[in-house]
Amino acid sequence: MENSMNEQATTVENRARVFQAEVKLATFNSSELAVRLELLERAQASFDLAQNALEEIDYNEIGSETRDNFDERFLEVKSRVRVHFDSRERQLIRSSTLRLDETIDPSANGLGARANRRRLPELKLPTFGGDYKEVRPNTIPDLKVDATFRKVPKHALTFELWKIDEDHLEAVAQAQYGTFYDNCAYIIYASSLVGHYANHETITREQKPNVPLERYIHYWLGSNVSEQNRSNVVHKIQQLNSYLGNVASIYRETQNHESARFLSYFKKGCDVLSGALINSVQKVRLFQLDGRKWLRAIELAEIEWSHFNSDYIMVLQMEAITFVWIGRSSASIERRSALAWVQRQRGKDSGTICIVGDGYEQSMSAEHKQAWNMVLPLQQRRVFQSNQQMDSNSYDSKTNDDINGSSNKFRIYKCNQRGRLHLDQLNVGTPSKDDLSDAHGVYLLDNYGQTIWLWVGAQATQADALTAMGNGRAFVKKKKYANSTLVVRVLEGQEPVKFKRLFGNWLMVWQDSTRGHKPVSTKFGKLDAVLLCERPKMAADIQLVDDGRGERVLYRIFGDQLVELPATKLTFFTTNASYVVKYTVQCATVVAADLASVGVKSIIYQWNGSEASAETIAKADSFAMAIFESMQGAEAMFVQLYEFDETPHFLLVFEGKLIIMRGQRSELLHSNNNHNWDFKTNIMLETFLLKIYGDASYNSKAVEEHPLSAISSKDCYVIKTNHVWVWCGQSSTGDAREMAKSVGALLGESSLMLKGKESKEFWQSVSMYFNQTLVINGQSCGSTRRAINKLCLLPLKDDVER
Repeated sequence: MENSMNEQATTVENRARVFQAEVKLATFNSSELAVRLELLERAQASFDLAQNALEEIDYNEIGSETRDNFDERFLEVKSRVRVHFDSRERQLIRSSTLRLDETIDPSANGLGARANRRRLPELKLPTFGGDYKEVRPNTIPDLKVDATFRKVPKHALTFELWKIDEDHLEAVAQAQYGTFYDNCAYIIYASSLVGHYANHETITREQKPNVPLERYIHYWLGSNVSEQNRSNVVHKIQQLNSYLGNVASIYRETQNHESARFLSYFKKGCDVLSGALINSVQKVRLFQLDGRKWLRAIELAEIEWSHFNSDYIMVLQMEAITFVWIGRSSASIERRSALAWVQRQRGKDSGTICIVGDGYEQSMSAEHKQAWNMVLPLQQRRVFQSNQQMDSNSYDSKTNDDINGSSNKFRIYKCNQRGRLHLDQLNVGTPSKDDLSDAHGVYLLDNYGQTIWLWVGAQATQADALTAMGNGRAFVKKKKYANSTLVVRVLEGQEPVKFKRLFGNWLMVWQDSTRGHKPVSTKFGKLDAVLLCERPKMAADIQLVDDGRGERVLYRIFGDQLVELPATKLTFFTTNASYVVKYTVQCATVVAADLASVGVKSIIYQWNGSEASAETIAKADSFAMAIFESMQGAEAMFVQLYEFDETPHFLLVFEGKLIIMRGQRSELLHSNNNHNWDFKTNIMLETFLLKIYGDASYNSKAVEEHPLSAISSKDCYVIKTNHVWVWCGQSSTGDAREMAKSVGALLGESSLMLKGKESKEFWQSVSMYFNQTLVINGQSCGSTRRAINKLCLLPLKDDVER
């Protein structure tokens, strides 16, 4: 009884509160109601920012009902305000523009009044002559963007860096780029042309609105950053992203686990200083240096032996002397970079630099040993060996069952509800671009626990885009991955290349506009090892180690089969296999002193086809690593490549004549398990069509195309039927035609056919490829050979003008 009375009292109280609100709203005019609607929108935006920051700190909040309760209350209040606002608008429309003629008697009948009412002139609205720009649904208005962000040009090539210390946002001076404090959070914004990279030397340059740009936002968290700074940085990146128009990819970076893109921004590496020593008077400092490609120097708050590891290079700085301790497992490139770093730190007055070898500390002079013992007594020496010292939260420790177990595979989930981590795993084999089919949704991609990608569809709401990063962080915690696991949010249409590489068929679409791009001009002509040594800048620009004439040994891996292929000029790869190439660099000198100075003497290439299975890639990876490890000490380098992502030197090794066939071509090889099967002889009996990419020996290859859906007057093809035909578009370059002719010559006696000048024998021989509907230079062609011959392959007006 008492409970029933309490419920009735509560109901009466709620009704009274609603009635009072309705009465108060009724007293407002339309302008006041419009202002209150705007205030409600701002309140919702502020709540979303605050809730997202809270979810970043406390992952349990993602599963709470806070957001749902707010949305329910918000919709209730907004609907009431909207009803009153619409009512005011309707009254305004009825009474604001219509009035009676003052000469008419008010007592006249209604018909007469209506007949003599003045008519308003026809209102003609001005037509809109600008461009229409699609915006994300429910976009949160750019309300409280920090004034520092408003100085950033929205459509320009630029590189910006800010530091967040408590609630203060400070732009970092360019001279301090690359220096971070471990108790602060930082935000980086980098904008560049598509296919190019920005770094700390990028000069801000405005671009035309129609020029596509790649935009990246990174927020970096130091190891000792406070929870307040973590919350603040989440607020700030959402403000910056909203200000830029919600088109940037967002990376969450943590100290010692930065992404390759983040590290590439700083050519000379990055320094992480200890925030605890900012106001310290201590004159002795200890740094830990590592990184083969990008050097990372970390200042340690305590000077102890526990920080020493044979993988690292330790720098002990004193007022008059600098000790450089070289770990025995450190690479030579790390040692050179460390010495250069020490010289930059000391400046012109470098003082004394003492090199100390791992295990040879006792060989120092008495004076140096005395100075060393003052801070690091040698009797307490304790040095961890390579890979012995691991962070328990590190991914390398592999404590997670998902990393060690059989479930170690690429997984795709779909996020279904905003504000909560409800994920449905998709049943996919090989990841495909078609798996991301819902442009209104958000997908989570687990890349073997190494990187968590959040893909946001173009039509997804702004609220879903904002909560994506929080869902990614909650997923990391629920799967018990390392706290430092990289989390990246990308938007549909703005995906970085590294994301596209996760999908085999995505690159087949993307590569047409990228893989034919020439790295440099071909005006250098014939390349040889002597020329590359005489012109090192040219060699660096083209990314060539030598002229590709060194000795090579080629292995083919398919499933559990491993076969060494014969060394021939004609090289076929299949997309369902992996290949390992052991290459010996061709030196341009025979002088012993010069030979000793060559940095790389052997290169191990691992090439994985787009259709290769996980088992094939894993076996190829272990085989290539075994070869590489057996060559340690011989200046060897290991390079892992994927189809459509070959380096210039890799293509040069095959003289630009590498032929990549579809995986179905190797079915006969694996059906009878005959390792002595002559792939070259049997493939020559097949019929196929190859598209030629590139126009030089270091950027060319031939790829099988089937079915053929589109051709361009800029392309060249090699068609193998009962005869070898080399078809070249009218707008193709002479260099591209030469590469096509060289591939055709490998397949047998070939004939050159130019667009518009094809012979009758050509059409009869290749009708199986061209007797279909094609799209040529943007125009659809008929399905008959005659239509193609007379209409589609004739030069278009645009081709003639070019």
